[in-house]
Amino acid sequence: MFLCVTIGVGGVYDGALLSDFCNTVTSEARFYKYLIGEVLSDVVQMTPLDYGMDYYNEKVIDGTEPSGEIIHLTIRGHGVCTTTLASEECSNCLQEAVKDLNLLCPDNVGGQIQLEDCRIRFENYHFRND
Repeated sequence: MFLCVTIGVGGVYDGALLSDFCNTVTSEARFYKYLIGEVLSDVVQMTPLDYGMDYYNEKVIDGTEPSGEIIHLTIRGHGVCTTTLASEECSNCLQEAVKDLNLLCPDNVGGQIQLEDCRIRFENYHFRND
């Protein structure tokens, strides 16, 4: 179990790991890793700024693998923080969750980490209900 409690200017976030899930599908394709990194970076940056600290995003990339295979990838992301956190602490909590995701789901095309005060998720399919 991962545990991180950080005291900062904005207060305290509880980084205790409550749950983790990795999509059973994996890929070592460089485009997946790049796009997942872009999605998670955007979620960490934008969630603390979003009203309600509840942010969704989607990024698309078209490219060609070294094998010549043409690919079209879409990765969707979601971040949410406890609204009692300051923006800086929300960002710190999400950064901790991304570190956990990278350790637990390194080659997966989707995953979710739920810490006590924040949650981050990415998938290669649509998971939002709107």
